[in-house]
Amino acid sequence: HLLVEEALTDALIFKAENPKYIVEARLTFANKYKMVRAFYDHSCESWIWTSISMLNKTRNRLAHNLSPQEVEEDINQFILFVKNNQPMWVDGMLTVNHSNFFWAIFLIFSEIRSLTSIE
Repeated sequence: HLLVEEALTDALIFKAENPKYIVEARLTFANKYKMVRAFYDHSCESWIWTSISMLNKTRNRLAHNLSPQEVEEDINQFILFVKNNQPMWVDGMLTVNHSNFFWAIFLIFSEIRSLTSIE
C-alpha cells in the first residue's frame, strides 16, 4: 500500500508545476488516487484503477481491525483480480509468505511508476 501510495505521489509531483504544494497538501491515499486518475485515466488500463481501489479497501479493513476473515477475503479477491487482468502474472515468482499478494502490489506499483518514467 505504501509503495503504491509513493507511486501515486510521484505521479502527482510529475504533473505539478510546483511540487511542494503536493507535498504540503498532506493528501490521503484516496485523494491521491482520484487526482492521479483524473490526470492519467486513459494512460492505464482500467483494471489498474480498480485494483488500487481494492488495495485501499483491504488496507482500511486492516487498519480498522475488522475480522481477519474479511481481510483474507479482500486479499484473495485483490490477488485474483490482478492475476486475471495482468498478462505478466507468474505464479510462484516470489518465495515469501503471501508472495501472490506482494507480486500483485508490485505489478500495480510498476504500472503507476511507468506513468512518469521513474524507475
